[in-house]
Amino acid sequence: MGQATVDELKELNLGFVEEPRPVYVSVMLTPKEEEEYFKLLSEYKDVFAWSYKEMPGLDPRVETHHMSIKKVFHPRSNLNCVFDLS
Repeated sequence: MGQATVDELKELNLGFVEEPRPVYVSVMLTPKEEEEYFKLLSEYKDVFAWSYKEMPGLDPRVETHHMSIKKVFHPRSNLNCVFDLS
């Protein structure tokens, strides 16, 4: 069985600054390959769901994070620590 590799990734924005649509490609791609992927993904960007609002049939429990905390414990925030850097 082969070993899985994980390339370093580079972010490409298929959207705009005010409404980003990030996708990630390998930094190992040549500039020509990156351009071809960008063109292909841009052409089909309307088939991707960029937010849960764009997936109306999705059960809200899929997108909701729940913390499994026993009711006898009360959540607390950490105290802000001040370090003497002198």
